[in-house]
Amino acid sequence: MICQISAFEFDIASTAGWYSSVAGMLTGFALLAMLLPLDHEAEREDAECTHAVVVFTCAFFALLVLSVNYAVLAGRAGGGTVAAVAAHEQMLFGPAFGLSTLLLLPSPCCRSGWSPAPFSSTPSWH
Repeated sequence: MICQISAFEFDIASTAGWYSSVAGMLTGFALLAMLLPLDHEAEREDAECTHAVVVFTCAFFALLVLSVNYAVLAGRAGGGTVAAVAAHEQMLFGPAFGLSTLLLLPSPCCRSGWSPAPFSSTPSWH
């Protein structure tokens, strides 16, 4: 019995392409989350709204840069040292991708005064 690991090799280029697509999609959500709190006309400046916009702006630019980095990584094809460098870069991009995605968790709805009604399936506005 011969163990052939080559059939189970991890294709970094195709995986990086998918990560680039997901990061690009999350970039769009970050842009939407950044613009939603700014879309209302308020007489006073809400500090929580300002903090939310700053967090979502950081997430937007981090995900934008990660999307481009993953797209460049998806274009690298080859074996040997090229594959080793690509694996190293993907390992470095992973934590940045995870932390940028975690920045999107604070909902813009909670920041702008919208919250779902308790024990109800329909949202209510305050």
